[in-house]
Amino acid sequence: MGRIFNRSDKQHRPKLSQELIAFNNDGIPSGGITAGIGFTIAWHDGPTHQRDGDIAEQNGALEMDLLQVTSRVLEAKQKSLLGCSEMIAAIQSIQYSLKCLGRMNTRISKELKDEWDKSQSRIDEQSEGSGIAEGAEAESSQRLEDH
Repeated sequence: MGRIFNRSDKQHRPKLSQELIAFNNDGIPSGGITAGIGFTIAWHDGPTHQRDGDIAEQNGALEMDLLQVTSRVLEAKQKSLLGCSEMIAAIQSIQYSLKCLGRMNTRISKELKDEWDKSQSRIDEQSEGSGIAEGAEAESSQRLEDH
């Protein structure tokens, strides 16, 4: 039978049983698994944006996904007998975090799209004058993938 937690139990919050976060060569978290009592999360692996600024295909959970789910759970609890001012503050904090992450994603998409457009413009100029479009495109693609 599972353990029943009460408010007087100082250890009432279950700890993570496993956290394996992978990092890429630049030290950026890239995939991994986090697990605890009642949940297992397989994190998205790889860039969330493509070179042209479009959103990459998602292959695991993103931070925003978990925040959205947590917000919905708290909103449901707020409508119940558990509703309180602290719950409202928690919901507002999560919603603010989601807005910040949304702005960050918009900025990243714009920056990548601008860089992609500039590189495509340089490729077009080079290919018109020299006929070596393939080499320039490969070089530009490699630079963008390094970001």
